[in-house]
Amino acid sequence: MAELSSLVSDIAAVIFCASLQVLIIDWEFRELPHDVSIACRIGFVVVVSSLLIWQFRRTDPARLGLDLSTSYAQVSHVRTYLLTYLGFFAASGAEVAMRTTKLAHDMWRHGRAPGTGLAVAAAGAMFGVLYAVSRGGYVLAYESGHAWPLALDNVISPTLAGLSIGCVAAGLSMAVLSNNSRSEPLRRSVNV
Repeated sequence: MAELSSLVSDIAAVIFCASLQVLIIDWEFRELPHDVSIACRIGFVVVVSSLLIWQFRRTDPARLGLDLSTSYAQVSHVRTYLLTYLGFFAASGAEVAMRTTKLAHDMWRHGRAPGTGLAVAAAGAMFGVLYAVSRGGYVLAYESGHAWPLALDNVISPTLAGLSIGCVAAGLSMAVLSNNSRSEPLRRSVNV
């Protein structure tokens, strides 16, 4: 059952990342053309989630007594699963970081608090990219025979993941709450 919870949490993380992408795109654009961008991200989430489910079934971690983590990087199917998940995580985190940085720069002219919040959220997205690079780097290093100690990865990666979630949550909260005190919505003030 622990293996299934790992799959569910990974799919939830994929959906969370895509939700951040949709939120930022919605804030960035007022016009209708952004609907296509949002639909593309939703379609990509379906594809990545389907790949994760297929790879999970192919690996069959319950039968083999495995966990879908870097602890079992010696199993090729686990490495493939992790790289699929971490690749999406890194790509979506990079996009969120890039777009949020642009929004923070644009918002800075309208108020320091929303701009600061978006800058903190961008830092959180970069911590997410660093998490994916750290975990994915371990998997790739293991495959090439040059992996660093797993204990080191088990300290660094969760720290980066925690910083990512904390900064994204705090930054978006700062941006939304400080912007709610003003009469002008965030998306309109960015597109001025």
